[in-house]
Amino acid sequence: MKKTYLLRLALVIFIGLFFCCFALHAMEIQYPEVNGVSINNETTPTVYIVYFFNLLVGLGGIVAFIVLVKAGVQFMMAGGEPGKVSEARNQMVGAFIGLIVLYSSYLILSKVNKDLIVVNVEGINCESVPICVEKTTLVNGVVKKTTEMSIPTANKNLDLQEGESLIIKKYTGLKEIWGFTEPDFKGSAIPVWRSVTNDPNEVAVDIDLGASNAKSYRIINKMIGIYLYDKPNFEVNDGAISPFILTSSVDDFNSTVPKFIKTESAETVSNMDKTSVPYAIFFSEPKFRGYCAKFPGNDAGANLYHLGNNLADLKILLPNAIGAVPSFGNDNLASAIVYHVNENVRGDYSVTFYSETNCSGEFFPQSSPGSLFAAMFANEFKPKSMRLDSGVGVVLMQADRCQYFSAKDFCSGNCICSILESDVPDANAYGIFAVDN
Repeated sequence: MKKTYLLRLALVIFIGLFFCCFALHAMEIQYPEVNGVSINNETTPTVYIVYFFNLLVGLGGIVAFIVLVKAGVQFMMAGGEPGKVSEARNQMVGAFIGLIVLYSSYLILSKVNKDLIVVNVEGINCESVPICVEKTTLVNGVVKKTTEMSIPTANKNLDLQEGESLIIKKYTGLKEIWGFTEPDFKGSAIPVWRSVTNDPNEVAVDIDLGASNAKSYRIINKMIGIYLYDKPNFEVNDGAISPFILTSSVDDFNSTVPKFIKTESAETVSNMDKTSVPYAIFFSEPKFRGYCAKFPGNDAGANLYHLGNNLADLKILLPNAIGAVPSFGNDNLASAIVYHVNENVRGDYSVTFYSETNCSGEFFPQSSPGSLFAAMFANEFKPKSMRLDSGVGVVLMQADRCQYFSAKDFCSGNCICSILESDVPDANAYGIFAVDN
């Protein structure tokens, strides 16, 4: 019972100090140095772990000492009473066991790898770690150089003083780094570094964040998805939001955190063997409605635009440039369906359209090898319902309107019983693609 009490007490003390330290950090109060380790507003996660480990070891010694003193006093005051003597003895034994466990962990770590308990790990071999960062700081006028195996992916205030530096010696899987001339990702954007390949194992070396004179920065790691930029040519304006990484469908960009802003350019990142290539259907209205266009529009080198008010205004246009985002005039992208295609193995995505509701009447089966966006209905066929194979999504189009349908719209089995109440009751064209499960 007493051991449980001591463990709970130690846990409460540690959690309290943890949040207290972060509160002090927010108020920019200087941390005390522990075993040669100190932290500030640019401290990396590695240093936090080392700092709190050393802090816990020190606090453990203090707590154990207090328990020993308390138990000793209780032992002397027991007057030979067996119950009190036994309780005091158990407390002393528990304190000794805690000290042995605590300092044994410290000793074991120091023997396994002294760099695990030392921050100034200049002996780190950058070749053996995915990320290696060299920091040069001035401590009381003395130059101190440290090597870290991590770096915050965003820093609102890169406050480097004269003589200080922050150099990424090695970074695996980096897509791009944007610096900004003002804190909080404001001011002019500075393209510090940018990858030109999809290789997730690409290694960036010797990136000097201080040389760009950036006051804040954002690091963008490579991940499979579609990257939306708020300026043309994959450049950024508001660094707190852009680039926006689109990895799954979004039914309303206004509800995203941070809130989505106007997009001017976009690009995709897939895996190297093309087994997962991200595509999107962009819509001008929330809930996958309105004008629509496929991105990237590289099936047969084409992109579908919806313009005007009749079928003749559905135009297949070659994209003006790789990465060009469909223009919706004064509107911006409001929702998007994201799906992935294996460029090496294209399956058949099938749907059957029916001339009557409830999947009855004449039918018009259609199978798409890979992703089909878009095709016209043959012989002026007018669908009123449709049956989808598992894992298939369909966009129906009528003049300047689009609407997306999938398993969420099933009414019976895999039948979408009626489209007459939709935005496209008199659909003229369609697109078929495999949706992500």
